[in-house]
Amino acid sequence: MYGGAEQIHTMVRKGMKEDMPAVYRFLDQFQWTAEDMAQVMVDIQGGMSPEDAAKVWVSEHENQVNSWIAGIE
Repeated sequence: MYGGAEQIHTMVRKGMKEDMPAVYRFLDQFQWTAEDMAQVMVDIQGGMSPEDAAKVWVSEHENQVNSWIAGIE
């Protein structure tokens, strides 16, 4: 149903934690909300490229992005 509640889930394959620990850790630490995603989507709908919209969002949410990459070498 349009306008209903949405959920965002991260899924990985079995064995990824062992095979690709840095990728697994990033995905495990990655957290953003529907509101975060909406900010990027609004910029895209306004004519910005997806890449530029993502760059703007990242630059405005540095602490959040840093928490996603914390502890990853």
